[in-house]
Amino acid sequence: MASVLFWTGCQLNPVKDIGWNADVLAPLAYSRVDIFQAVQDSSLLETGPDDLLQITYRDTLVEINLAEIIELPDTGKDFSVRLDTLTLDSDTVAQQFTLGQLAQQLANDGNIFAGVIIANHGGTLPAIPNFPGLSSGAVPVDASEFFTTATLSEGTLSLTLDNQFPLDLANVTFEIRNLGMAGPPLVSDVFDTLRAGTSETRAYDLAGKTLLGDLEGELVNMDLVGGNNVPVDTTDYVEIRLAALDMKAQTATAVFPGQVILDTLQETRYSFGEEFSDVRLTKLKVRTGTIRAIATSTVEDTLLFRYGLPSAVNDQGETPSVELKLDPAPSGGVINQTRTATLEGFTLDMTGTEIGYNTLLEEVFIELPYSGNLITLEETDSVVVTFELVDIEPIYVEGYLGQQQLAYSGSEAVDFFDDLDLDRLYLSDANAALTFENSMGLDASLVIRDLSASNSETGESIKLSGSPLVAGPIHIPGISAPDTFNAAYTTLELNSQNSNIVRVINVLADEISYELEAETNISNPNGEYINFATEDSRLAAYLDLEIPVKGLVEGFKLADTVLVDFGSDIDLTRIDGGMLRLIVDNGFPFEVELQASLYTEDFTELVPISQDGLVEAATVENSGRVESPVQSVIEQTYSSEDLTLAIDQAKYLVFEAKMRTRPSEEEVAIFADYELLVKLVGQFSYQVR
Repeated sequence: MASVLFWTGCQLNPVKDIGWNADVLAPLAYSRVDIFQAVQDSSLLETGPDDLLQITYRDTLVEINLAEIIELPDTGKDFSVRLDTLTLDSDTVAQQFTLGQLAQQLANDGNIFAGVIIANHGGTLPAIPNFPGLSSGAVPVDASEFFTTATLSEGTLSLTLDNQFPLDLANVTFEIRNLGMAGPPLVSDVFDTLRAGTSETRAYDLAGKTLLGDLEGELVNMDLVGGNNVPVDTTDYVEIRLAALDMKAQTATAVFPGQVILDTLQETRYSFGEEFSDVRLTKLKVRTGTIRAIATSTVEDTLLFRYGLPSAVNDQGETPSVELKLDPAPSGGVINQTRTATLEGFTLDMTGTEIGYNTLLEEVFIELPYSGNLITLEETDSVVVTFELVDIEPIYVEGYLGQQQLAYSGSEAVDFFDDLDLDRLYLSDANAALTFENSMGLDASLVIRDLSASNSETGESIKLSGSPLVAGPIHIPGISAPDTFNAAYTTLELNSQNSNIVRVINVLADEISYELEAETNISNPNGEYINFATEDSRLAAYLDLEIPVKGLVEGFKLADTVLVDFGSDIDLTRIDGGMLRLIVDNGFPFEVELQASLYTEDFTELVPISQDGLVEAATVENSGRVESPVQSVIEQTYSSEDLTLAIDQAKYLVFEAKMRTRPSEEEVAIFADYELLVKLVGQFSYQVR
């Protein structure tokens, strides 16, 4: 039996041709890795001048948003309606007492002159004597259509006596009382003289009096003054007219008329908390917020409420409002209802009419509509409606945003250097900047008390220092209207000439600690209404790093896992050993120790290919960079059993390249186009039968 060597990928016919063409062979596996693949967040790497690789990193130290400048508290107001604010219907009743009725009364009393009066109806009597001590008798006054009982807090009874008799009346005594109720009359008065053909009106205060729906009035006494040549018309009369006016009840069982209880336009001052007590807003556009109306009532009738903000408007020209129909409360019980309306998208004018800031114009309307129902209201009955503005978050504010003194201290984790798998890294240069972003319409100042970098693994810590940091408070100007959606930037440059930034970088920090103090509105101490801010506005401080990747590197690792393809036309029974070879083109100016093995699909190691195989470093030319990669070959010979196992089961090639600077203290620069190219090829002994 004989054997031959073959390269994978060649086509060999052992009967006709024992040979191969190595120039056209494809690799079993192929990998191209660069520095970007070594960093979990490759966005931190950028290509700088001349393709020099540089690390760019931003750490946010402080970020102040609108919510930290002002806080809009929930605000609300109670509106109470009590029974003594409700008006009862006015009522007017009239009752006539005719001359014929007077004659009949005289006849009943046995006065013979009564017949003379009746007999001369339409004629003239030469003389009629005085008739003292006459009365009208009780005249019923029915107000039950309007109330059955009412104790009044206010009210007036208007009494009109109209004398249409042909003779004067004297000593007219009038009374009105509750029908069937003992005690003094509600009203009692005396008219000394009421001349023929005239009337007189008097008013009486009913405050504090209790009225029944069934009343009676009476001319308790009247003296008919005699006269000569008196025309007689038995339909002539004395009329009693009673009008109950402006009645407001303390307690009533009544059919209340429809009435507006409250219709007012008023200003309400928006109160900020103590921390923001100097904030003065003139305009507020709402991103989210709610008007909420909460009503509690013991009134057994329907009430209507409406609350609006006429000084607010949205893009459609609408004003926000909430309406509430409060159903009748059960007898002796309470009803509660809540209604809400959105403030989203509305802009509130907070200038008011006089104060000029933090003032809302509110419209409140409360109505008792006519229902026709007879209901009872007691002094203890009440309706309380609370209108609230809650959960307001602004899109935009204008005015004076106050002078805030803010202190910030703490620490931020830095994970960039954690992503780098290396033993040693020393970077020879770095630039940094403290960048301040201000997208608010106010200025600020910042004092940096401390900014330190520390490495928890080594225990090393260093405080950033330098001339830019000791120059005093840093002024951070804001933006000006109408440029309300941009930002102003202030930069404090730090480099190796004016600070210890290189030492700070080489701590390879995993944590940055800080202590900062900020003050806002330093240029507007008088509180002029020129500030503004949006919901996206920020006052932020960033630490920006720009680090050229140049220096000393030890133990820096690049790794990759790639698929292996041995092909499908190999007769494994004819394999008689062979070789696997790694061809490495190294474009880095680092010496490389290469470890590589073949693995199964479930990542079980099959056979090693390289254990700390040495790859030569590429040469740095006079240009300061690698112009051409250098190629190294690492090969491993295998028995037929190992090689057959690898060809049959290998799925992945896994390798790790550990780089180090040589000479060890010579600084090198890494450029963006540096890469490591790894190819796997095979050369096998093949039995020929």
